[in-house]
Amino acid sequence: MTRSKLTRRQVDAILRLRETTDLTAQQIGARFGVGRKVVLRVCKENGVSRGWNRWTEDEDEFLRLNYERHGPTALMRFFPRHPNAGSISARARKLGLRASDPNRFGVHADRLRVVEGGAE
Repeated sequence: MTRSKLTRRQVDAILRLRETTDLTAQQIGARFGVGRKVVLRVCKENGVSRGWNRWTEDEDEFLRLNYERHGPTALMRFFPRHPNAGSISARARKLGLRASDPNRFGVHADRLRVVEGGAE
């Protein structure tokens, strides 16, 4: 397995893309023919190791308006940069939001009726 070195110019371009765009490490790596881990390593070596999935004001506002009613699982498709329910839940907690999603623990509505004695 050979390991190709990035030129200083490529490193600078990666850092510039990281700072000026919302591209993921994988997307940036694809532009330079390297993997996601290489991009993350380059950024870490140059003091840029945090903030890859920074939440925008628009995303925060959408979360405030919809989280309580729909919960993290239902909102996953609206946040492609934050692809799992855990990251959505963490951001909601940071914003002081709570979900009223009855399925968040895997309990479906029909099971709730049985547990509560309301099954017919």
